[in-house]
Amino acid sequence: MLPSYNLAAVLPVGQSPIRSISLQRNGGSTTIISCSQQPPFVTRVTIDFESKHMDIKAFNELSISGQVTASVLLSNGTIAVGGLDKEIRLLTQEGIQVGKFTGHTGGIISLQKHGKNQLISGSWDGSCKVWDLETYQCVQTIGDMENGVNVLSHPSGAIIAASTGENSNGKIINSKLRVYTFDSTSSAYSLSNTFSPHDGPIRSLALPPSPGTDAPVVTVGNDGLVKVNDIFAGLGTMLTLPTTDSGGFLLGVGTNFSVDDNGMEKEHIYDIISVSEQGDMYVHNTDVMSETVNSPIQTIPHPSTIWAVGVVPGSGDVVTGCHDGKIRIFTRLGDRVADEGTIRLNDKDVKENRKQAKNGPSAEEIAKMPDWDLRATIQAKGDKSYQTFRKGDKGIAAQWDAQAGSWVEVGEIVGGAGPKETLDGKEYDHVLPIEIDQQGGGVATLKIGYNVGDNPFVTAQEFIDKYSLDQNYLSQIADYIRQRVGTDNTPTIDMNTQGGNGNATVSDLMGGGAMEVDKPPAPVYSHFPPHSMTIFSTGEDKIDKIVAKAKSVLPTLSPADTSLLDSMCATIKESSRYHASNITEDEFNNIPTNLLPRCPLLDSFPLLDILRLGSLHPSCSKLPIRFFNTVSEIALSNLESSEVDLSSNVPLPMLTFRLFCNLLKVRSLWTTSFWSDEARVKKIVSLGCDTTTKSSNKNVKASVATFALNYCLLPASVRNIEILKLIKHIVGKECSTPEDKANVTKGLVAIGTLVVGGVAEAKGEDIKVMVKDCDADGVVKSEVERALQA
Repeated sequence: MLPSYNLAAVLPVGQSPIRSISLQRNGGSTTIISCSQQPPFVTRVTIDFESKHMDIKAFNELSISGQVTASVLLSNGTIAVGGLDKEIRLLTQEGIQVGKFTGHTGGIISLQKHGKNQLISGSWDGSCKVWDLETYQCVQTIGDMENGVNVLSHPSGAIIAASTGENSNGKIINSKLRVYTFDSTSSAYSLSNTFSPHDGPIRSLALPPSPGTDAPVVTVGNDGLVKVNDIFAGLGTMLTLPTTDSGGFLLGVGTNFSVDDNGMEKEHIYDIISVSEQGDMYVHNTDVMSETVNSPIQTIPHPSTIWAVGVVPGSGDVVTGCHDGKIRIFTRLGDRVADEGTIRLNDKDVKENRKQAKNGPSAEEIAKMPDWDLRATIQAKGDKSYQTFRKGDKGIAAQWDAQAGSWVEVGEIVGGAGPKETLDGKEYDHVLPIEIDQQGGGVATLKIGYNVGDNPFVTAQEFIDKYSLDQNYLSQIADYIRQRVGTDNTPTIDMNTQGGNGNATVSDLMGGGAMEVDKPPAPVYSHFPPHSMTIFSTGEDKIDKIVAKAKSVLPTLSPADTSLLDSMCATIKESSRYHASNITEDEFNNIPTNLLPRCPLLDSFPLLDILRLGSLHPSCSKLPIRFFNTVSEIALSNLESSEVDLSSNVPLPMLTFRLFCNLLKVRSLWTTSFWSDEARVKKIVSLGCDTTTKSSNKNVKASVATFALNYCLLPASVRNIEILKLIKHIVGKECSTPEDKANVTKGLVAIGTLVVGGVAEAKGEDIKVMVKDCDADGVVKSEVERALQA
């Protein structure tokens, strides 16, 4: 019997799913880069088993707007990371961004170092790109593949690309494994071989340990199979290894040298480690003479889905990244095995979480949910977002109705299986409706089937594949399923710890004796920082009325004026095609340089509304800084005018601050001094304070509070501390309505965001007193007070 893999360490690095890990061995220490679905998006772990020394550093200052799903450690010590925001960033070991690659039109799902000075990337846009690491330029785009692309750099110099396939009548077909070799004549890569090893999407690729130029490629896919493929001799699949009788998606794969009973490396034989959405790590051995070739030689259960796996070069340790936000390290070396207490706690974690997946939320979990009667204080994270609440002794799910500005109850959260429901001829524990916006307007109601115990992300992915939906819907659909039928019960750092004292030590996590720690992981809070900025996106369907109103108050428009305005608004109306449309610089400039100066001040709000919606189009980020300066100067001077009575005027202050909220998300402004300009920020803060003091309108005050919170999510290098004056003004206001309380709560979240971002001024004694005395959501308030004392 071959030596088994045993648990060496459990490292909590966050509370959100770990979507990617990359590994590097430096002398006696191992560096692990963990990439997550929510902030902190990237965390570096350096660990040395010999000296019992560990350092965990979360890269909290990164300006990333979407989950990070790919990473690779480069030979010069830098780190490349990519995610659903379509950008690839080069980072130092301290998390400082030193370069960026842009060009993909879909989320990044795969990164590999290639050759001496190149990086290759795979994306949901159906392409692989080859990048020069010195010039940051794209050398070649290899496109026309089926949806998501995973890439692999082969020792022969070839690029291997695997696709996730395309939808055909609800079934995924045409997933391909392609080999691209370099043609010196054309100085480009060209297709040399194509295979179809899997019945369904190919999810991950790997090479054998110490591969040669003729090495096969190991693949795993949604069919639950491991394949070893000869890609050059034309043999195709040489070995097929099933994981379980029931199948299940395989999401990651790695290989490790195989050893005999004495720990000696075997020649030409290696282990294949694959991980599944069901939460199992499978170990196969490529010795075809083995009696166990048709089943794994070892299966190691985890609490939930395992998104990523890697093998540490040199040590042979296996590292997994799990949906519960924890890294687990497994070893075949006896002196590295964790102590019995750590192993026992991990086994308990696995057992309880797998059991929890089949049940609804516990009474304790329901008690932690915000009270339904205080729903007005809970900030929605976007249109059609979902939130759980406590209503009596039950947990309920609610959906945000942006038009009504309120939460609408959807139903009770349940876990156990009730009467079966049928969908497409198959029985499910739950059949749930999902509304999808259609091109050209309108909403289609689709249905999704879910069985208790299934992984919500896998169910969501199957749903996306079936209807050929945008991949960015994945998290939203999975969250909706969990909120309707139960929760993950994702453990936090201080759960399941030894001694019952609620405090896990590094020794508890690693096993063995005491260990020196340079920096403990930063505390993680539930309510801050927000996952993303709040934008004001509603109104595309009313754009015709907005334009008609703007035209009615403007002096006679020339045909050129009308053409520019109509063209811009026609593009805004077709929001589902933003990826393929364009708003020209002339169309944008027409409003601040031509129309606004000619428009009566009190009637200028429709033009601000058009700019608010236009700022959400990708074309806005390409505009020169002078455009934003002009818009800012006009909008602020209008609010300062004696013609505007802030106590009674609603449209101008509301739309001005909503416009600024949307402009905060324009990434090109983050590399300028636009948002750090002290004069500009002071003016916005002053007008924000005046507005919230004089106005009694809930939408106006909410717009100001939302701006203040959004501003705190800017990178530290861009932010101006003057914003604290507006935040303190908001938090210090008396609450006479639930809406007032909601705004104070936003101010608290803003303070918490600045505190975890390391802003010392946010921890002033005056702020601590103000927080203590304010009237806000009790759970948020308590958490901010804890952060202020940390």
